[in-house]
Amino acid sequence: LGRGLGIYDAPRRLLGAIDGVDLKSFELSGENSACCGGGGMVPVLNPGFSLETAVERLGAIPEASSENRITELVSACPNCRKTLGLAARRSGKGIKVSDVCEVILSSMSS
Repeated sequence: LGRGLGIYDAPRRLLGAIDGVDLKSFELSGENSACCGGGGMVPVLNPGFSLETAVERLGAIPEASSENRITELVSACPNCRKTLGLAARRSGKGIKVSDVCEVILSSMSS
């Protein structure tokens, strides 16, 4: 939505309206966001580089105290969900990666 269509605020407003969600953004976000490494057929052509890029992107998550620890990374991009999800599982940081629609749907059913 963001890098392809310039839609940045709408998903954030929806997520921010969910009870219990404490929204944070990467330092490089919005128009200045960095690719996760999953776009443009990169995972097919160079899977090592793709994973390395995703791990680097996860490394940009600010370290926080245990009570403010980031537990879920949310994106509206299916490539980000897949690529960052793989990197998160391999990193062992305990970060769940979800699509914005999954989070909204889950909030409606709870």
